[in-house]
Amino acid sequence: MKKQLLSAFALVATFLIVGVTIAEAADIKFSGQLRPRFEYQERNVNVDTDANLVVDGRVRLNALANIDDKTSAFIQMQAIQSFGTSSTNSFGGTRGPTAANDTDASMGVHQAFFTLKDFFGTPLDMTFGRQEIIFDGHRIFGDTLWTAGEQSHDAIRLTHAEGNHVLTYAYSRTVNVDTSEAASPTTDHDLNQNVHAAHGVFKGIAGGQLSLLFAAILDDQTTTAGQTDNDIYTIGFRQAGKLAGLKYRGEFYYQWGDSESHGAGFDHEAYMVGVRVGKAFGGSMKPGLTLWFDYLSGTDQSDLNNSEVSTFDTVFDTGHKFYGFADYWLNVGAAGRTGSVLNDQLSGLGLLDFAIKGGISPAPNWKLGAHLHFFYTAVDAYNNTSGISQTNSFQTKNVGENHLGEELDITLTHNYNPSTNIVFGYTHFFVDDLMEDVNHRFQGSDPDGSDDGGDTDWAYIMLDMQF
Repeated sequence: MKKQLLSAFALVATFLIVGVTIAEAADIKFSGQLRPRFEYQERNVNVDTDANLVVDGRVRLNALANIDDKTSAFIQMQAIQSFGTSSTNSFGGTRGPTAANDTDASMGVHQAFFTLKDFFGTPLDMTFGRQEIIFDGHRIFGDTLWTAGEQSHDAIRLTHAEGNHVLTYAYSRTVNVDTSEAASPTTDHDLNQNVHAAHGVFKGIAGGQLSLLFAAILDDQTTTAGQTDNDIYTIGFRQAGKLAGLKYRGEFYYQWGDSESHGAGFDHEAYMVGVRVGKAFGGSMKPGLTLWFDYLSGTDQSDLNNSEVSTFDTVFDTGHKFYGFADYWLNVGAAGRTGSVLNDQLSGLGLLDFAIKGGISPAPNWKLGAHLHFFYTAVDAYNNTSGISQTNSFQTKNVGENHLGEELDITLTHNYNPSTNIVFGYTHFFVDDLMEDVNHRFQGSDPDGSDDGGDTDWAYIMLDMQF
């Protein structure tokens, strides 16, 4: 893209935020990203199908306006497109001759917010608008990283930073069902989904920093049985740092609340534990080794019989970072807010993950990494007898089982130049029978129960250019 065109676009974007007069006088910085990615996808666990070849890409254009020492505004335009998916291309949707593609309108706003420092003379910075919210390495709040669109929130955030601590409060509206009160006077206007989060970071503790988090998802819904409450509260901590030459991280989060989408009187009570210990070694190749353990609680038959849901909800996490690069489990427990948690990506059974992760630098500007995950469900598989809907019913031979399989992730990253990285990746999943059962809903049916899907493969080449 020509520099003049980029500058013109960014200037227009800035005008939309702060107005023509202010934008002309502000310190304006332009930046952007091009991230094309080729993928070989053969990830269907249940059915042996031909691989899918996909080329997609993301384009971002950013404008940051530093209006004065206490006021700034940022806008990030984003377009995501896969090759061959445009509504109009050189051959048209029915492969007949048509006009060339000149009607693509895929550009949208990923972030658009302004920041006021020392808000009303207080030691608080206020950020208002669409923005990414990332806490504690993406465990509970993240932007998803890998997915092309990534995740942002329509939110208000208040931040106080002083000395060795940073305190944050954020409110976001994630679902809005309100209509005009005049247009619909009989509509219940209390059915939105609202999120509140309070977060604190305290540095200089045990060779690192301690983070504390409280989050509330307030979600009322209307069903044929009336209004239901699906409010989930999460509280926990993360301690990460380096001691005695070891890089470590420990996390614990506890959840409670209501899960009335499962039935009147259903409660939610769940937890997760995460532990990581790593060691970096000397030498020209800079080898490193990490041991990793994650446990996300699950729901068993006794829980359902007692009107409880015990599957940990990963809320707004970046699952790609934690639970394997193949992305089979990006929304663990999330179905509990909108339906039966037994229909999440693990049939509500939760997840146990042991992993060994290693890395070396085989040459300057090259990094090679390998991760081996051992996946199990947190509770054994069972055929539900409570009457609650369960999309993924288990074959008799898999009742009592908890082994899902192993996943090997290999990545090779080359820092081509200061602005460009080239990433090569390959993943192989060694599938056990239970893995086929929990993936029926997402990967296609297996009506004969023949377990003929087999192991899966996925590979990609991605170029990430920042400018």
